[in-house]
Amino acid sequence: MISEFIRKRYAIIYAIAFAVIGAGMILTHRLSMATLKGLVLAAVAIKGSLDDLRSREVPDSVPVCLLIAGLIDVHGWQQLVNGAIGAAIIFVPLFIYLMIRPNGGFGGADMKIAAAFAFVNGTLGGLIGLAAGLLVAIIVTLITGSISKSKKAEAEKTPEPAQQGFAAVPYISLAGLLIYMLF
Repeated sequence: MISEFIRKRYAIIYAIAFAVIGAGMILTHRLSMATLKGLVLAAVAIKGSLDDLRSREVPDSVPVCLLIAGLIDVHGWQQLVNGAIGAAIIFVPLFIYLMIRPNGGFGGADMKIAAAFAFVNGTLGGLIGLAAGLLVAIIVTLITGSISKSKKAEAEKTPEPAQQGFAAVPYISLAGLLIYMLF
């Protein structure tokens, strides 16, 4: 059970986390095009994350904007090709998974955001970001799942989290931004 109160708390936590990441980008990249790229990525990722937390739907404009922001501060064709390969390596297996298990807890927006961050961060960065984001998502889900089970007696008629969907975009976005900032 994720109430509106908890969703608002998550929104505040993610906004603070993205603000810290933005400050970290300014510190690590100084004032450069890379910093501008990181701030645009953070702003778009915040919007997508909050939409996913609120409604479990992310507009198609979010991954498109991430891809466009990925074109800022590109140094040659090799970086574009590496990003395209990374996006394909992330996108294709997740797409196949979604075709096999359409209600498997992982949605189309999660797949598109992960592929967009793979385009931005390259093949290795995309794989590391997806793995790190999903690992954190699993840990948080296990922790919050055990908390909600202990409070299940309080609200017996509310739907289970699996019936509400799972918001993976915030975790994938946070990991993608951290990978961008660190590499």
